[in-house]
Amino acid sequence: MGDIVPLNARHPLVGTWRDKDHEWGSTLQFVVSALGSGFQVRGIDTHDGEELEISSVQWDGRALRFLCLVRSTGRRIEYELRAVSGSEASLHVLH
Repeated sequence: MGDIVPLNARHPLVGTWRDKDHEWGSTLQFVVSALGSGFQVRGIDTHDGEELEISSVQWDGRALRFLCLVRSTGRRIEYELRAVSGSEASLHVLH
């Protein structure tokens, strides 16, 4: 079995991620922080301030996957977040 390597604040996924198209894009914002050898994700809808329920955070070494529940609508979404560069990430809806 391999060693557990703690993540740190310099990891490319650590930070606040939001759609760069503020006028027509998504109003969801995700804050990713390092937590031991994994990540913690916090989500908010900046349109109305609703806190999103985040669960099942998984890191496979390349992609960060997590489930998001929007309580006001009951909608559950599975996301995959990958670093593209130091200032950009790609966010994909999986289900």
